[in-house]
Amino acid sequence: MIRRSLNKRFVEAVLSDTKTTTIRENAWPVGVPIRLFTWTGAPYRSKQQDVAMVVVREVKQVRINHLPDGAILIEGGGPRLHETEGFRDEEDMAAWFRGVVPLAQSWPQNLMRFERVLTHEAKHMSMPWVAVHVPSARRVLGGYQDADFRDIGNLMAGYCNLLERAGLVAEGKTEEEAVRRAWKQARTNPRAEGRGCLKTLINFNHV
Repeated sequence: MIRRSLNKRFVEAVLSDTKTTTIRENAWPVGVPIRLFTWTGAPYRSKQQDVAMVVVREVKQVRINHLPDGAILIEGGGPRLHETEGFRDEEDMAAWFRGVVPLAQSWPQNLMRFERVLTHEAKHMSMPWVAVHVPSARRVLGGYQDADFRDIGNLMAGYCNLLERAGLVAEGKTEEEAVRRAWKQARTNPRAEGRGCLKTLINFNHV
């Protein structure tokens, strides 16, 4: 499983699905499950804390320019990039990159657009992993204000039938397999064949 670090300031933005992009020097692979984590202390000298499972759907090249007057110009990022990057406003984003890109330099970077996937394991099942593609679940359950998109157990307990009918519940022998299937189903949107909601809920209650 690929793992990528995340600055702690962005954890809430990722979990609330307001941060859906990240800018890095090296591109992340498209369509591959990636686990985001934070360091509990000093990087590479402390334990890792898992944050979320994501899948990149698009990679594009951008250029971050730190102009001589101190302004930050990001070429190719598109409008309102600060929102998908998890910043309060444009100045908050500019202040961040001033601390990254040296003055009067221009850095080519990769912008990844990613989507979050919830997973759960029940080891007693023959297909122990279940996954749900969060952006699609949000669209299907848009009118339900109490839907919990951070906990797959709560989400399935309340809306299993709707998610199953929408073809958004995927299974797998491994977590990676379930995530790949959930991501693929979100694009092709076939009718779910799954185990049915009763068996799914038993799965969540028997761990």
